[in-house]
Amino acid sequence: MLTFESHPKEVQQMRDIINRNIYYGVLFIKADKSLRPLNGRKVKYVSQKKDGEARGIWNRKEHNILTVFDRNKQQEDSQGNLLYYKDEKTGKVKPLMNAPRSIKLDRLLFFKAGNVVLDFTGINSEAIKAAGIKPQQLEAEKERMKITTDSGELQNPLEIVDPDTITANPNDSIEEIVMSEISEFYRNDEID
Repeated sequence: MLTFESHPKEVQQMRDIINRNIYYGVLFIKADKSLRPLNGRKVKYVSQKKDGEARGIWNRKEHNILTVFDRNKQQEDSQGNLLYYKDEKTGKVKPLMNAPRSIKLDRLLFFKAGNVVLDFTGINSEAIKAAGIKPQQLEAEKERMKITTDSGELQNPLEIVDPDTITANPNDSIEEIVMSEISEFYRNDEID
């Protein structure tokens, strides 16, 4: 089961991607046990808090929830009224999209952003069994979301680098480090 504690690097990577305003796709199991694809990116978000209102802090880690933003869903206020904004260039009133959605991490199956693909089907296999999702359904969704590589295996090209494994001298400037890496690259290229 995927949780903040069991896979902190993966959860942090997803949160970083969401907060950097990058387009992403997600596949998860809804409460009614159906598969739900979602694509989104974080943009302007309207808080539901009213001026002077004291609200408690809701701990997402405690509830094992990741907040994502759905590009195809319009934001609503606390009474359920749809929100709009006025486009400064055209003066037209447009719907305010990218509604926030909460996803339980133990029902998250895939997260994709560019070349980063995280597959949680193995970790959350209990949720898949409980929802009665067939392997053919998962394969169809993987194909629709284009999350397979030529070899059919999922990959994650971004590596989280341990600072202790970096061989560069920390006192060197970035330019010196980059120049030494470029020199090393060309030196190895001449040997080949």
